[in-house]
Amino acid sequence: MDIRSQLEHANLIPVESSTLTPEMIRDLSQEFSVLLVCDIAKNPNNAQRSEYVKALVDGDVISTELMDGVLADETLVIIVPFHTLQIAERTYRNIDHASHFVTVWLDGAPYITAC
Repeated sequence: MDIRSQLEHANLIPVESSTLTPEMIRDLSQEFSVLLVCDIAKNPNNAQRSEYVKALVDGDVISTELMDGVLADETLVIIVPFHTLQIAERTYRNIDHASHFVTVWLDGAPYITAC
């Protein structure tokens, strides 16, 4: 099973960074009111991407078993769906350096208030 299928199996939404648009996020927001968009492809530096992936593991967003596959996919964006802002904020706070690569979306719009 490839990494994107594994992420889907873990109830996460894998997206190609080149296809991620605000319209796509608004469409996803019809089903889930809160989304954490973890753009690990944002930084082409492998060492920095490795730190981002490790932060997702440490923040309990992805499992250790998925770490290598996520790191190997250089164009991957992981969207984490939530039904409540409270749980999304808690998850955001548990991700080291989240402000560098994670964006919170609420009802299809960027959530501006600092988590």
